[in-house]
Amino acid sequence: MIIEIGENTQLKNSPFKSEAWLKGLNTPFRIFKAISSNVEVASVALNFTTLSKAKLFKLKTLTTPLWALDCGLNKDLNEKVYSELFSEISNDKSHLKVIDLPPSIPRGLVINHTPKDFKIQWRHTRQLMLPAELPSNRRKQIRRAERDGIVAALDNSNVLAVTQLHEESRSRKSINHENDLFSGLIDNLSTQSDFFIVTAKDENDNLMASGGFLFIDSKTCLYAFGGQKRSKKSGLATVAIINHAMDVAYSKGCEIFDFGGSADLGVDKFYAEFGATKVEKARLIQLKPWLKPVLKFVRPDLV
Repeated sequence: MIIEIGENTQLKNSPFKSEAWLKGLNTPFRIFKAISSNVEVASVALNFTTLSKAKLFKLKTLTTPLWALDCGLNKDLNEKVYSELFSEISNDKSHLKVIDLPPSIPRGLVINHTPKDFKIQWRHTRQLMLPAELPSNRRKQIRRAERDGIVAALDNSNVLAVTQLHEESRSRKSINHENDLFSGLIDNLSTQSDFFIVTAKDENDNLMASGGFLFIDSKTCLYAFGGQKRSKKSGLATVAIINHAMDVAYSKGCEIFDFGGSADLGVDKFYAEFGATKVEKARLIQLKPWLKPVLKFVRPDLV
């Protein structure tokens, strides 16, 4: 087996390492490939750039691409491939590495075959089987949204709705939104068949909420981006777009709706109230020891 490092964006087993995603961000990246017997068995697309929080310190970082929920690692890999792949990544000279694995990678594989110089941080997403039998409170909210004139619909040409409401929502929470990069990403994704947009509007056709959804594979639809205008009915509008997206996903043959997970306890509870179950996924962190005092202030979640 050999490990190759390349720049070939044609390797696609995940939308997070597609041409549309990586080139849409317009930032440098690297792809680590594990190849056995001349057959590609796993590959990881990783953003190779400087974290915005650490830019003043000129740190070399190797991270999951911006806004990607995982690194695009193929789930059909064996122990040897996983071990050698991450040994190669471990040897990369970057000062800080933050790599999010998909929820499909087994816990035992991660624990037993991740190089010891990586810290493993367990996180989770939430998933719901389709067609979904929603809890009574959500069904009531959907009916109330309809009575209040809130209409959720496919709106694939409305790229601006996703970017504007994404920016508004992140600004409310004081999260750096890097909207210029995000706009480029959404523009690129909007041309892809594995991406769709749902918006919710009130009875006067005013935009209330929007969401961007990705088909991770033929069976899984991901709630990738979301935003809403703050109002008394913004929660209803968000429930409406998620419910409509589930219907679209099921009509396309999907069996799983993935909410994407959130470190925000309130958002995680909101997802759980759809009846979505918790699914573990791992974050691998490797950093130079001298970085710890700095990261305790700017990114305490990584230390």
